[in-house]
Amino acid sequence: MPLQIHESKVEGGFVVLEPVGRLESKTSPDLDKKVVALLAAGERRFVVDLGATDYVSSAGLRVLLMLAKKLAGGGGRLVLCGLNPQVRDVFEIAGLGALFAIHPTRAAALAAAEAGPAQSVDRSRAVQPPARPSEPAPAGEEKSPAPESAPPASGDDPYLARLLAVLGPAGAASGATAADPALIERVAAVLLGSAPR
Repeated sequence: MPLQIHESKVEGGFVVLEPVGRLESKTSPDLDKKVVALLAAGERRFVVDLGATDYVSSAGLRVLLMLAKKLAGGGGRLVLCGLNPQVRDVFEIAGLGALFAIHPTRAAALAAAEAGPAQSVDRSRAVQPPARPSEPAPAGEEKSPAPESAPPASGDDPYLARLLAVLGPAGAASGATAADPALIERVAAVLLGSAPR
């Protein structure tokens, strides 16, 4: 069954894409075709609202990464919004939070996208690198145990496994930003199979 993708154009020239359902290997080609057609038509400003997306696999991540790669350095904008906890976990586990501007709502995403790349990103649930065992807790604070991350729904996801091997689990805390074309290029190369393992 093809992926339903609601598309609208809003003030400011942004195309809002809202995939409905599961964005996985069987359905991500539908989003890829839509994105390629929009890029060919000259669109360069995107908000992808994942509020109606139940699940994103590495195939879905690949489409979003390729869109980010094509927009990087060319004056394009890509902002994501509405990620449910399960979808947000996929981004966090893959260490991709630093590559995308992610906002809780469509309104916040559009406001940030209109403001430009310097706008801050919602990092309320960003993955933090674990504290080293030798680091004591600051005075007056108790050490809290590191949150447990659930593994991705598909433990045999080859793209996600390769990505984690290159970026490591703390990739989101690497200091890279959504405007870092070198990191986007590296991640895209890994997901597309053109980087050494």
